[in-house]
Amino acid sequence: MKLITGEENSVWDNFVASGINPCFYQNSAFIDYYRYKVSRVYKIAFLKKGDIFAAIAGGISKENTELFLSPFSASFGGFCYSRETKLKDVFGAIEIMEEFLNDNGIRKIVIRQTPSIYFIEPDDYILYVLAYFGYKPVSTDLTLYISNNGKVSDTFLRNVKKAKREGLVFTESENASDIFSFIHQQKLKKDIPFSISEGELIDLKERFPDLIKCYSVLLEEKIIAAIIVYYLNKITALGFNWAHDDDFQSLRPVDFLLFSAAEAVFKNGSKYFDLGTTTLSGEPNWGVTRFKENLNPCGALRITYEKDL
Repeated sequence: MKLITGEENSVWDNFVASGINPCFYQNSAFIDYYRYKVSRVYKIAFLKKGDIFAAIAGGISKENTELFLSPFSASFGGFCYSRETKLKDVFGAIEIMEEFLNDNGIRKIVIRQTPSIYFIEPDDYILYVLAYFGYKPVSTDLTLYISNNGKVSDTFLRNVKKAKREGLVFTESENASDIFSFIHQQKLKKDIPFSISEGELIDLKERFPDLIKCYSVLLEEKIIAAIIVYYLNKITALGFNWAHDDDFQSLRPVDFLLFSAAEAVFKNGSKYFDLGTTTLSGEPNWGVTRFKENLNPCGALRITYEKDL
């Protein structure tokens, strides 16, 4: 095992990029940007014959210094590992991690593993090993996604055609501040919290200019719907946050927004477009579910595991 320091970030990032489940949430620039949220950050790499085969980044909670969180400021995190990793290797990594954390005063581990749609190849090694070592699923949320060969409902297509007839225009925006302001204002109307600040979005977009994109729907140059998309890896993009102005609901701007964003995502080479969770702490939000199901999506799980050491 090796703790990765700032001077070794390029080694960490090169491994993450080559893993079976890469994600820019595991990139050192993203991790280090949010280190202020925890008391300590550990970037733990596991080695075999001198080469990294698995890695996990996590933070020690400020509120409970006996708690290790992976992720500590993202939708998911957990273990990233190589395609060639063997089962015995993962067993060893878990044992070493637990021993290290226990020796450093950690008594509880919380891991939300990357969902299956972010894997370059389907693989459940880590889920099996977490279960084997007694990690209990304490929260299971459902995220809905569409693929580049999927078909949306006829009703959804009719709404998209209506939006086009009404003169709505879909465009990419480089002005992250404008997009943030619009989404934030629409969320405020519905008392929905925004999980990111304007400064954070601008900073992250500067760090990941090709991986964070902002799209909007315009009516005569006025924004009436907008979405922030995270291209988390080369096969899957996440609709991180979106909103629309209810005053223009009759023009179907959100249908047009998601349909056009999906087209942009697939044109950029992604295989899947993650529409985000349709549950909260495991409970379905039926209104959100019904709307997203108009895109004829499939489901993937975001599972949170816990273990007391």
